[in-house]
Amino acid sequence: MSKRVPCNECREHKRRCTGETPCERCQRLKLKCVYTIKKSPKDEEYIQEIEMIEQIDQLRHHIALMEAEIGQLSQTQSTTTTPTPHESPLTTSSSTVTGGSMASPISLSGNDMALDLPLKDFNNNNSNIIATNDRGYSVSLLDQRRQQRQWTTSDVDNDDNDESRQPLDWTLSVSNGNLSIHTKIHNHTELLSNLQKIVTTLEFQDQVPALFATATEPDPMSKMLHILMWKRYGKSRYKGIVKQMTFTSRATGGDHTIVPSNVVDISALMRRLIFEYTHCQQYMHLSLHCPTFMRLFVECDRRDLSPAALAACAVICMMPCRHIVQIIDYEQCADYATYFAERAKEELSERFDEISLDVYLGYTFLALFKVHASDIDECNRYSDFAERMRHLLEPMYQDKNQDPGEVALLHRASNVVMKVRTLAGMMMISQQKQKGYKDADADLYSSVYKRIHERHFDLEIVEGDSPEEQRYIRAFQMMRVLRDEAHRVVHSFQSSNLMNFIGVFGHQLEMVMRLWYKETLEPDFRLSAPLFDDTIPENVFMDMLEKDCQTSLVPILTTMRIYGECFVMCRSHLPNTIVVNHRLKINYLPPEDSEDEQKRLKHQRRLGKLMRLRQMIEFEGTDEEYLQTVFGALVLDTRDLRHSLLDITVRAAVCTLRIQKFLLRRQRGVCLFDPRIPLDALEVLKRMAKIYMYDDKQFALQVRSVIDDYLSMLKDAVEMEPMYRRLETKIRDFEAEIQEELAPLNPWANVDQDLSAYVDI
Repeated sequence: MSKRVPCNECREHKRRCTGETPCERCQRLKLKCVYTIKKSPKDEEYIQEIEMIEQIDQLRHHIALMEAEIGQLSQTQSTTTTPTPHESPLTTSSSTVTGGSMASPISLSGNDMALDLPLKDFNNNNSNIIATNDRGYSVSLLDQRRQQRQWTTSDVDNDDNDESRQPLDWTLSVSNGNLSIHTKIHNHTELLSNLQKIVTTLEFQDQVPALFATATEPDPMSKMLHILMWKRYGKSRYKGIVKQMTFTSRATGGDHTIVPSNVVDISALMRRLIFEYTHCQQYMHLSLHCPTFMRLFVECDRRDLSPAALAACAVICMMPCRHIVQIIDYEQCADYATYFAERAKEELSERFDEISLDVYLGYTFLALFKVHASDIDECNRYSDFAERMRHLLEPMYQDKNQDPGEVALLHRASNVVMKVRTLAGMMMISQQKQKGYKDADADLYSSVYKRIHERHFDLEIVEGDSPEEQRYIRAFQMMRVLRDEAHRVVHSFQSSNLMNFIGVFGHQLEMVMRLWYKETLEPDFRLSAPLFDDTIPENVFMDMLEKDCQTSLVPILTTMRIYGECFVMCRSHLPNTIVVNHRLKINYLPPEDSEDEQKRLKHQRRLGKLMRLRQMIEFEGTDEEYLQTVFGALVLDTRDLRHSLLDITVRAAVCTLRIQKFLLRRQRGVCLFDPRIPLDALEVLKRMAKIYMYDDKQFALQVRSVIDDYLSMLKDAVEMEPMYRRLETKIRDFEAEIQEELAPLNPWANVDQDLSAYVDI
């Protein structure tokens, strides 16, 4: 190799190249050393000449086949006999359909004769098409006889009894443009069977899916990856919810046994809080059936206060809603929340033995309040009380004559209890890790994962729900369809290694989301802008949002669900650090420094998890073979994830940024600005920038600019809305991480950066 031609890496970074293979710099940094040499005009002319010679040879071969086929057809037509009245037209038209194969004549029933094949047109027009549809598909039958044979009437009679003669082959083809599928046919039975299946598929292809799973043997490693990655998917979702709660909930504490100042009538304040919160159209209030709740616990004439209404007001004061801040100052929201919770506890302590919906809802909302206040022990205690009360109430509400509003209150509150238990488990795991425990309790993990993927009561429309609430409920029902489709997709394909699984799952989930958004959702439930389209100018995009959301923000809710799924998928599968050909390494024996108790326990837990997975996937083989198979499947290289997963996530992040800006600037309507989505997008973008930082610096700089836009938008949210002030600490911490981990992308960064931290050396 001439030294005048540097390798691609040295040319890109403007470094001196030694011209070796590999060169000294690529060998030292363990980079792929590739030399690109431009072709001369003579080289291109020579390559083009070779391609033309190959095309000429192929044309000559096709001409020879066509000449042989024409000769066979002419000889067959000359020996065709006139059919008798008892013979079927299909059995005698050997030149068109049977190709002379009379080894097994068949008799056609009435249904068989209903297949209208234009035999006369075939003979006249020399056409092989036997079926078409209006979508451009066509089915053709081509004779593939390898040798010429002379057929006479006596020969046919002799061949009827000759069972040793092999039937001749045809090729049944279905085509749509340049796409063709060919099927080998040996006899009439296969011809009619395959033709029936093909025609049925062409007619009902949009309604009947292909059942590939019934025709394939599942791979044990594929089943293991389905279990591991689906659990990781749900874990990433709830981790984001927990983080969002810690940033938006008010801090509580201190002595709040007395009524806060400036309160004249606590009952009037409760009615106003519940009214404003339920009319905010915020989807979190769907845990109530508002007319029934107001009738039973707020607007009724009673001497004491309802524990359900008090606990609900405590939760409302913790929620990020601008309408609540207009009633109570932000600095006093935590005081009011704790006061309402203490009053609810007092009421419940006097009625703890009462089996009623009021007591059940009081326990439920107190548990929700405690999880927002990060008091896990109290949250679990009230959740236990609520579940015990639910088991006593369910038999009472199984009668069809019960009020549907009260039944809806019971079911929706049951969903709240299950969600609270899941969030409390995730918080407990997070707190254990923050306290220094390297591994949380295995039973806690299993219980949390079980609740994450457990099916709850489906949200249904009940008489009394407002038209806007009905729209929200219908939107959530369709979102449940999306989640079920995602669950089905993750178990519908085979993959024997981690990299292939992530790529296939990401692609199929994208197709499911696009189909759901386009076909399942009604037009007024989605935005007019196409999904993942970041090429639309921002001002045009904002005008489209304003037009689509004049009456309701449900289209934004469904669209953000799509983009949120992209962020969860990327966070689940994309590591926080650059990984190059990383393999899982677990031995039978514990680590050498066995004095470390935490490492021993972690080692035992991992082995125990792998062995439990072995029983679930029914792996047949020794322990050594099983572990070797697992280690071969769990291989990860973040560089291979770029084109399969990350490109669409960047487009989703840009569209999400515009939608969040629109929600933040909107001064009326719904409080749908959710900090969890920008925080998830920031985490994903940071990981992507680290991967692209040295391979495609220009793209990494674009990602860095999107990160800066997100941070600027969150700072504006903190300045505009006091309920997001707790985000200030998170923003400062994230900016420090960006400056440290993405230092080469800073404007003042040195061009010559040390790559040893990002390459396995």
